Amino acid sequence: MTPNYGSSQGFETWQQVEEKKRFYFKKNSNRVAKTMLLSLLLQFVLMFLFEFVYLFFRAFSEAMQYVAATGETSFQAIYQIVLNMMLNDSIFSTGLYYVPIAVIMFFSNMIPVWYCSKGSGIRLKGLFQGVRPTAGFVGLSIVFLFGLNFVGRIIYQLINAGLGLVGFRAPGSSLTFPTDSVLGAVFYVLFCCVIAPITEELKFRGVILRSLSRYNLFFACMVTSILFGIMHGNFAQMFPAFLMGLVLCYVTVKTGSVKLAIGLHILNNAVSVSLEALQSLFPENSGVYMAVNMAGGMLMIACFIATVILLIVLRKNIHFTSDDPLSAQRDNIITVPNLYQNFFSSAFIIVFIAIMAAMMLFGIFTSIA
Repeated sequence: MTPNYGSSQGFETWQQVEEKKRFYFKKNSNRVAKTMLLSLLLQFVLMFLFEFVYLFFRAFSEAMQYVAATGETSFQAIYQIVLNMMLNDSIFSTGLYYVPIAVIMFFSNMIPVWYCSKGSGIRLKGLFQGVRPTAGFVGLSIVFLFGLNFVGRIIYQLINAGLGLVGFRAPGSSLTFPTDSVLGAVFYVLFCCVIAPITEELKFRGVILRSLSRYNLFFACMVTSILFGIMHGNFAQMFPAFLMGLVLCYVTVKTGSVKLAIGLHILNNAVSVSLEALQSLFPENSGVYMAVNMAGGMLMIACFIATVILLIVLRKNIHFTSDDPLSAQRDNIITVPNLYQNFFSSAFIIVFIAIMAAMMLFGIFTSIA
């Protein structure tokens, strides 16, 4: 939905039109930032509510029995009961923890998607409408996806090596394939390979990318990918996610639809989860474990080499312009100067980046190499 820059009292001056453009751009930037902050807030609030309500019902009877038997009513004693419950409860101590996580992450992504789509006038149905990609384009996209993912991992390893020189390390994701619960493993796969890819693509390559694409497509792709990387909250995933985000933005721009981006995201996560699941079944020093590790590494290296060659050969044909006529009519139609400066000077964006930076730095300073 493009803002109406006209005036009911006649034509406006050039300065007035430019001022309105900057105003609406700032408003749009704040909406994007609020979408990111809303995701964070919902994750924390919903997780807290789940733990509070669950533990209240689980620990209440035990706490009351303890109080009746001992007459002890101190906060410290009751808190210790709850803490012991968390340490021993199957929901918190086994892979069953991924059951509530999957549900919470679904709502933490979809509610912000709804908020951003309503404010930006974007129809969710329209995110799936576009041109059908060719098999060759899909194949190239897969190669680029894994090739740039490999580059992101190398960047992380270099940063981690540098931090190791001063006694620190950059921890990776806390998500690991659960081996102690079949239900937990099912929900882990469901979360990583279905819920996260679909809801994240609707949020990033869907409403956020489309919301910003009206100003400049390359700017929209860069900002969306930066936010996507930062949102992961750890250095191990941030750089691969940023580079992967550029590929996903590119295919979304070219096709005008999030379908291929969702498919690529599912493929990327499915490969990672499959390798993780296979490795979890065998000890680290076993031949099978080493073979799986080597196979994953060889796949990444092969895609990286192919990516370098393809980028050189196709460098004149790779540009962020839409092949979808409807998208082409919607993108790059509003000119606003200093896009990056104005976007990243938004107070809400600064708050979001500061929160994520604090989380990542906390992870580093509490880790010993």
